[in-house]
Amino acid sequence: TNFLFKEDNTQAGITSWFWDFGKMDTITVFNNNAISRTYSKPDTLLVKHVVKNADGCSSDTALARLVVYAKPEASFSLPSFVCMPSGTVSFTNTSVVADGAVLKYDWQFGDGTPNSADKDPIHVYAQSGSYPVTLTVTGNSGCSSVATKTFSNFIDKPVAAFSIPTDRLCEGNSITVSNQSNAPGSTVASWYWNFGNGSISTQRQPTVTYDTKGNFIIKLSVVNAEGCVSDTATQTIQVFAQPVIDAGPSFVVKEGMQVTFSATSNDSTFTFLWSPATGLDNPNILQPTLQASSDMVYTLTATGENNCTASDQLTVSVQKGIFIPNAFTPNGDGLNDTWNIKYIDLYPESSIVVYDRYGGVVFKGNGLSRPWDGKKQGKDLPVGAYPYIIDLRDGTPIERGVLTILR
Repeated sequence: TNFLFKEDNTQAGITSWFWDFGKMDTITVFNNNAISRTYSKPDTLLVKHVVKNADGCSSDTALARLVVYAKPEASFSLPSFVCMPSGTVSFTNTSVVADGAVLKYDWQFGDGTPNSADKDPIHVYAQSGSYPVTLTVTGNSGCSSVATKTFSNFIDKPVAAFSIPTDRLCEGNSITVSNQSNAPGSTVASWYWNFGNGSISTQRQPTVTYDTKGNFIIKLSVVNAEGCVSDTATQTIQVFAQPVIDAGPSFVVKEGMQVTFSATSNDSTFTFLWSPATGLDNPNILQPTLQASSDMVYTLTATGENNCTASDQLTVSVQKGIFIPNAFTPNGDGLNDTWNIKYIDLYPESSIVVYDRYGGVVFKGNGLSRPWDGKKQGKDLPVGAYPYIIDLRDGTPIERGVLTILR
């Protein structure tokens, strides 16, 4: 700090002026010009002043207490850039004062907005430009200093955008998102996806699978090469229940019997359809009843919301009831030469026994045996009636009857 010292007494006859500024700083001058002193640090000094006239007489000593206050040094730093729009700039105050005095701050942001008295203010610029930023720092004594810097490094933040092939999806299905983000004046450097189902991705165009039904919000934010982060782009996707069905086991059933299918589903509210509907009491329920008439492959289709579908099949094999002829003519004419039991081959575990009138066994076979030719041990049996017993061994009643051989 620079001070000027000057004698107030202008009486004639004074020939010398003596100054003692303390700290062994003294000077004698022979005119009443102002004397300048500069102080580089805070201090408290006792200034002494004596004058003499031409006769050598000295005045009394004039005393004055001089307090030198520290002058603040205004200083601040700027961020390297700010992302637009709504560019938020954080100013870092680096001002100092040697005596540690409490400082007051006055910021001018150069855009016509009100000043700020915060130490480290945060300011939002409405638009890009070149703005002179001025900081005035004032200490307790009123000593102040000013620092000015220009801020002009505004960068447009990137724009996050994407599309999805559909906003309605069935459980277990996947979609690939189409990234449409851009970075004006820069490039998109990274992508941050949140699919709302607990999965995330940093790929540019990821694929995501939704395994549970519900509404999910897909979120995307992107960062440009300078580090500016976009606003978050969002889209909602609705995932519907995917039918999971089992048509039940395939089975064998006797012709004419009724059997109820044992199909299962993960949801009873789906629409069900059996195809073909042949023999079914109701093809539109999960477990219809079948009146067995012929071999058939049945397909069950379940349909839920958003046309979410699933299909499964079962095979029904119908065993025909056996037809037992009551006579045959083993005479070698090529007509009815054997006792041919129709559909017996469908019962390979069956038992066939034919007796003579005395109870002796003349033939034994099963569903896989060749039809009986009316012989016993290679010899033709005589014309007559022969009792038989047929056990299909499938839980049905045993067939008993009499077979007649004709010649």
